Amino acid sequence: MGILDNLLGRNTNETPAAAESNSDAGGAAPADGTDAAWQTLEATQRISCPVDFIEEDQATGEVAEIYEGIKKALQVPEVPNIDKVLAHSPPALKATTALLGELYMGSSLPQPVIAMLLYSISLARSCQYCGSFHRLTCRMVGVDEAMLAAVGNDLGSVTPERVQAIVSFGIKAAMSTNDLTQADYDKLRDMGISDSEIVEIVALAGLGVYLNIVADALKIDVDDMIKQGLAA
Repeated sequence: MGILDNLLGRNTNETPAAAESNSDAGGAAPADGTDAAWQTLEATQRISCPVDFIEEDQATGEVAEIYEGIKKALQVPEVPNIDKVLAHSPPALKATTALLGELYMGSSLPQPVIAMLLYSISLARSCQYCGSFHRLTCRMVGVDEAMLAAVGNDLGSVTPERVQAIVSFGIKAAMSTNDLTQADYDKLRDMGISDSEIVEIVALAGLGVYLNIVADALKIDVDDMIKQGLAA
């Protein structure tokens, strides 16, 4: 059984999980207490990043300004590794930062749902860097370990159904775009999800794939601050 099958709820051997609300989700972990999807991703091995980081003390001009904006927006002590790599191309860094700011931070969807969606896409695409980043983000916005295990190992068991539907639709948009059917959209609308929210889900799925490609193609190492946060 693959990670994507688990995410879409095709693994009938898992124990159902539950969430309390779409903005403060909680759930039950698999019966054996493991989070197999995360453990598989965490153990991924790959070559080192082929591009040098542009550290903060090396940044000048527009890049230095963007760095300061990133730290302020994310409320982190240092610039993430992905930005230190993108800084080799100021337009790429600027565009990525703007996209994250406008789409991720400005979305009308609840932050926990966005974080779970991006985390699930990273699991499905086996992106260790983004999976680590989004897992920590999930924790920071109130998603507990039980829900993370449920999202990663048996999404079909997650409640409320609205959260399950949003994340499932987003994964399908990211992984099997041409397989989306009218029924997929009707299911969202039946739950009161608006056209603007549907567009945002699709755009966020695209953002997740884009970040996965950047991180995996450039073999970006997980930041020490992210590792420390996950270990806490």
